[in-house]
Amino acid sequence: YRTAGKRAGVLVGVIDALKGAVPVGVALLVAGRPEAHAVWVAAVAGHVWPVTRRLRGGKGVATAGGGGLLISPLIGIACGLLFFAVVKWGRVAALGSLSIAIAFPIVSAIAGRPGWEVAAELGSLRSWSFVISRTFDDFWLGTKQQYERWDAAPPAMREE
Repeated sequence: YRTAGKRAGVLVGVIDALKGAVPVGVALLVAGRPEAHAVWVAAVAGHVWPVTRRLRGGKGVATAGGGGLLISPLIGIACGLLFFAVVKWGRVAALGSLSIAIAFPIVSAIAGRPGWEVAAELGSLRSWSFVISRTFDDFWLGTKQQYERWDAAPPAMREE
């Protein structure tokens, strides 16, 4: 969305979410919950480390979210609302991503999901474990770009 605009960002987000939702939905119909969780982890890992792109993919947030909506619809919706609230408040999508990565398995455990499901959800949401460092990089970059727009960057943020 940074380079192509909000419309392109939404389209990419929907497509990425479908990359998680479609395989999980098929696995739920054909096999069951344990297999759907395994497929969810695989879909996110495939998005983050695609073989066709030399293992350099996206963060997997939308892919995890798409699968999460089918695995646990109420928790998925709650985390989606959390994402949008944090983005609206913080104005940085990376903070919303970080918040749902932390919240989904915690809410799932509180909701009484079996331990293996919570572990698989941790696997799906953490198979992109480096997302935390990327998130902070994005937050820093986003903050830096905001300051540059205002021509008021503090000295520590200026590139000289």
